[in-house]
Amino acid sequence: MSPSGSHIIETSDEARFAFLLSMRERGLINTDLLRIFEMIPRSRFVSQRFGDLALQDSSLPIACGQTIGPPSSLLLMVSALALEPTHTVLEVGTGTGFGTAILSRLAAQVISVERFRALGIEARMRLRGLSITNTTVIHGDGTEGVSDFAPYDRILVDASFDAPPLALLGQLVPNGRMVGVRRINGEGRMASYVMDPVSGIVETLGAPISLPPLISGMSQML
Repeated sequence: MSPSGSHIIETSDEARFAFLLSMRERGLINTDLLRIFEMIPRSRFVSQRFGDLALQDSSLPIACGQTIGPPSSLLLMVSALALEPTHTVLEVGTGTGFGTAILSRLAAQVISVERFRALGIEARMRLRGLSITNTTVIHGDGTEGVSDFAPYDRILVDASFDAPPLALLGQLVPNGRMVGVRRINGEGRMASYVMDPVSGIVETLGAPISLPPLISGMSQML
């Protein structure tokens, strides 16, 4: 192997170690989730020209004028879902399919809805290339969920909102959980919602997270 190739691998290993260490410092101690993150290369889900930035904890531009969020935000939100191997999960906002791939290793089935048709097509191809077979990517309005596969044990909303979408909460099983980002006074906070049969909707706020707003409707052009 050439010296330059060796340097690339070393830098990649150092970047990955630094990222995992930063996650533990932020309180993410879910070793199964961190192990899955190591197994699924984020570089496969971003443009080739941004491949060297895939291990950085930052947002990156993707097709259709959208972005893929920082991996720390995704991992913190997935950890808050408290997933079990038997769960069926609805993901709102497929993007490049990176979050879908992470969820697929933790749940029995993942239904992912994306408002941009082109992003959904590309995500399906990436997931197929990784031999991930327990996911279904749908072109649709994420604010309305996907009633055909409801109810869901867990819902992940990869976006921010002023108030939790009631249509999504209505597709949860009793004691099911939805995690997203709620905007409060202009700032985003991770928010977990549990559908308690007695108390109703129970909200728990967590770490500060910044994500683009949840948008209703489907893109007809892309």
